[in-house]
Amino acid sequence: MNTICTSTAITSEKMDSKTKNQRIAFTFAGILILIAAVTGLVKTLSDRHLASLCTEQTQGQVISVTEKLHTRRRGKSYLSYPTEYEFTVVSARYTGTVDVREAQRVEQGETITVYYDPHDPENNTTDLAKRIGSGQLVYMVICIFLGAGMVIFVNRKALFCKHRNFTDK
Repeated sequence: MNTICTSTAITSEKMDSKTKNQRIAFTFAGILILIAAVTGLVKTLSDRHLASLCTEQTQGQVISVTEKLHTRRRGKSYLSYPTEYEFTVVSARYTGTVDVREAQRVEQGETITVYYDPHDPENNTTDLAKRIGSGQLVYMVICIFLGAGMVIFVNRKALFCKHRNFTDK
């Protein structure tokens, strides 16, 4: 006998509103975690792909640095520095931007290393860019399993019972 489904039937209409609200809240939270994790995973894989294409390197020059204040929900803030740079490949001038934190901050006019795709130098990155490691991928996969697990766990009876009458005990 399936331990998730029990023979004493209470229809979902008779389930108290607190239980329904909890189920809805956890399902919604699980779906939000899934969306954020999948979005992060796609971005991480896209960044890794771009980095793998950028096999050539040259020297570039920083042409502008802007200070940008970010505020988090709990009132804490931090600064980032969108940095625009230019570099030359076979007499053609290209530009790029990278968002750096305080530790990697550079000044206008400084020389930086630029990595670019030899087939399309518009695809480029710098040594200032955050390196995409395996840790980010593992974190995103864990978040995907967490979100999916929340949705499945909260709705396990409705998903796995052959009949629609179930208990919430």
